Amino acid sequence: MCWMEKRSRMRKLASVISHTCNAAVFLTVLLGALALRGDSGWHRPYLQLWLLMVALPALVLFIGIRRGAYTDVNVSDVPERRRYLLIAVGFGAAAVAWALALGLPWEARFIAIAMLVWTLLIALVTVVDKASMHVGGTTAVVALTWIIFGARTAGLVCWAPFAVSWSRLHLHRHDLGQVLEGWGSALAAVAVAWLLVR
Repeated sequence: MCWMEKRSRMRKLASVISHTCNAAVFLTVLLGALALRGDSGWHRPYLQLWLLMVALPALVLFIGIRRGAYTDVNVSDVPERRRYLLIAVGFGAAAVAWALALGLPWEARFIAIAMLVWTLLIALVTVVDKASMHVGGTTAVVALTWIIFGARTAGLVCWAPFAVSWSRLHLHRHDLGQVLEGWGSALAAVAVAWLLVR
């Protein structure tokens, strides 16, 4: 196998990692795991949080792509990214308000607040740079998993932020600084949410 074929295979692997190990997938699994605990009967509110934090923002993005408001699913263009992040902040604020209004367990409030703070931080960074939302979102959800379910469970997915970081760098979607901005914004958001919830 020549080096061009190896490089092509690595790019395909990087693309698969980047699109399957993203925050939406992990957030869906995390909320599903909380809902399946079943001890408090919070199944419907977790589904509603999922709609506000994952499904509706994704729907807005896909409709925007079809209508030409966004050029791609990565929201690569910075002005487009700014517009989309404002919408995402709105959905995040609605999720936090919903979790607080219903008096959901601390885990649900923690997740909603952390993801809202992360979206706000990414929106602020986007004023001057294009931080990696893939890396940041994945890092945030893995950190949330670690705090909520413990190290053993988080150990199953702790590789994801590293894999996504590698894929974003390998695909030349971001430079190292932008990847580190994603990590930093995620960890800062989880820390702030932890302080607010505890």
